[in-house]
Amino acid sequence: FFALVTPPLQAPDEIRHLARIFALVDGQMLADSPPGEWAHVEVPRGVMELERELDARRLYRQPDRRQDSARLRRALERPLDPDDRIPIRMPSLYSPLPYLPQVVGVAAARLFDASAALCVYAGRLGAWLFTVAAIAIALRRAPAHVFALGMLATTPMAVFEGASLAADAVTNGLAFVFCASVLKSAATRAPLARRELIELAVLAAALGLSKQAYAPLAALVAIIPASRFAGRRARVLACGSVVAAALLPTLLWMGALQTLKVAPLIASADPGAQLEFMLRHPLETAGVFARTLVQHFERYVRTFVGQLGHLDVRLPAVVYVMHPILLLGICVADGGRASPVRGWGRALALGIAALTWLAILVLSYVGWNTPGDEVVRYVQGRYFIPLAPLVAMAIHVPGSEGLWRPLRWGSLVAAAAILLLAALLLYARYWGPAPG
Repeated sequence: FFALVTPPLQAPDEIRHLARIFALVDGQMLADSPPGEWAHVEVPRGVMELERELDARRLYRQPDRRQDSARLRRALERPLDPDDRIPIRMPSLYSPLPYLPQVVGVAAARLFDASAALCVYAGRLGAWLFTVAAIAIALRRAPAHVFALGMLATTPMAVFEGASLAADAVTNGLAFVFCASVLKSAATRAPLARRELIELAVLAAALGLSKQAYAPLAALVAIIPASRFAGRRARVLACGSVVAAALLPTLLWMGALQTLKVAPLIASADPGAQLEFMLRHPLETAGVFARTLVQHFERYVRTFVGQLGHLDVRLPAVVYVMHPILLLGICVADGGRASPVRGWGRALALGIAALTWLAILVLSYVGWNTPGDEVVRYVQGRYFIPLAPLVAMAIHVPGSEGLWRPLRWGSLVAAAAILLLAALLLYARYWGPAPG
């Protein structure tokens, strides 16, 4: 429903993601970077004209305006000329990996000469299918915390992102599968099999390559008990291999980007100057991160639970209070004796989540902010969805019997009601009667 009712280009940065997907469909894995010019890719002109054709910018963060159904119908019917191409600056710095499901959807649609608008829906369908499959695998694989994982994966924001063209769909899905796989390995007593280790390494590599800030999540393998390894040296080598599998592709991709002259994402950003500022003023930089957490905490909660569309479809204020409390309660009660994460493993999971949060802030501060800015801007709570499973592992009560069955059903009903409310508000935002 979220994928279909949201008009094309009304998810955050969707025009950029669409351009990147079309470039990948045409085999442009990186970008052209002629001397003295910004790195660029070529996409069909109709893709970049879609924003104007739908008058999409008129809706951005203007909740009193509605989608013109006649414009959308014409856009859906307009053929896309694949040979009429224009160069644009590299629209996304992510690797091709987090766009693969969307690429498959768009490539399939182009076989039938679909319009650019139809390709948006096809790409969303690919992302949605991947999200459903990934979460299903995670829930089936996890030996504990299953209910908490399911509830965290079905917040309105997670569902909305899982049905959009953004790289978040693949990143979130991979994070949940990786965490569930580590839980399974931690709960097993037999010696760690080579195939199991290779699977963890592949998942870690895919996660790090999807979004570089999430590479630290690979360190979660350290919670696997020492009894599963032949010895201390074998354990260090195995865990180090998984962490290296996440870091190496990340560093290689970042190195590939360094060969390009990439236009800054924000006009006032200067990554080199920002890095120099951080190195010269470490205490002041630490203050920036602390100030960011305090000042933006309420915004992070809202955009973690669900602030849909172009962040202009808000849920009732009570949802942003009650839903986090519900999720925290479930994370505390779920897991219990069945969870393999105990003692120092809980502290480790929380520490890795904190380290990844810091990595997100650092990369955002370097790439998206004016040098010396007082807070880290543009970070949203949806970026923290991959960290939620680690928090669930860290805060559960180890000796509990798990969540009481009536409370499970009550939680499911509450979550379903919140999703239904979000769906109705999303529909009303774009297709309902305009205010006044």
